[in-house]
Amino acid sequence: MLIIRSLLLSFPILMRLTMIFPIMLVGYMVIGVIAVFLLLIMVAFSPPLAIFVVTALVVALGVFPVMLGIRLSCRQRGVEPVGTYGGMALQSMIYGLAEAFGILIIAAIIIGISYLVAPEMVSTLFTDFLPQDSGPQIITLNDPATPDTLPQLPGVLLIFAAIGIAAIAMRAVLLTPIAGGAVGRDPNGQAHTPFAHVGTYFFTSFLVTFLSFISTIIGYMAVPLIADVLGLSANLEDMFLNIEQGSYSNLGLDAVVLYIYIILLSLWVYAIQGAGALLIHIRLRDQITAYHLANTSNDHMTTQEARALWQSRM
Repeated sequence: MLIIRSLLLSFPILMRLTMIFPIMLVGYMVIGVIAVFLLLIMVAFSPPLAIFVVTALVVALGVFPVMLGIRLSCRQRGVEPVGTYGGMALQSMIYGLAEAFGILIIAAIIIGISYLVAPEMVSTLFTDFLPQDSGPQIITLNDPATPDTLPQLPGVLLIFAAIGIAAIAMRAVLLTPIAGGAVGRDPNGQAHTPFAHVGTYFFTSFLVTFLSFISTIIGYMAVPLIADVLGLSANLEDMFLNIEQGSYSNLGLDAVVLYIYIILLSLWVYAIQGAGALLIHIRLRDQITAYHLANTSNDHMTTQEARALWQSRM
């Protein structure tokens, strides 16, 4: 039930994120310039540290839109947010660092175990499936695997899938604390404590997070089909290349529609996660409220009445 409610709530959140997307884009560009400058300095001293910082920054930039969507939709669900947006941005960095650290550790464990089981497969992963200094060598649908790499392809895909599931699980574990950081209060009404209620409603959070990524991936896979309907399939690659180079003069209305679709799809993953996190936060708040009402020494409300109040808010 909460999954369906998350989907329904994701559309209002998506609308709010879309309206402030230009501001987010400018902010991300500024952060990107600063990050590149710092990265160049870190690479000279410690490449592993640079990898960790880049991963943390990418994850943090993915946490902030979730928190922003939650905060912009709080009042719609009867939740009064507190605190500043600057404090919320700091919270997103904290959770981004934690999530990135967890993902890197789990990825290292997965790759380490895979190397013990099948060292040739891991060697193939690093030599043929990951970018090298001479340029990207990632095998795509348009670039058939060579006879040497083809036998290792299922195992490599399994490694990628395991790391992807681990990343989804890490986001699910932190989804409830992320909601508390966005609202500025924990479900018990107290000021937010970092990582409070971590892992709560993990299965539901995992399904919400999984749904957000899978639906977005399916949406991206539909881009060629939509381009074909719009008559853009022949020059789809040229269109994206022109956009990447900042050339918009040759873009028609159909190309603009396709580009807007991709932006909305990219924001929707955050909208679904934000909706699920907010609804879980509200459910926890109501459960805690009902529990305190049921155990208070003041018998103005019986346990059955408190339970009925909680059920009415579900």
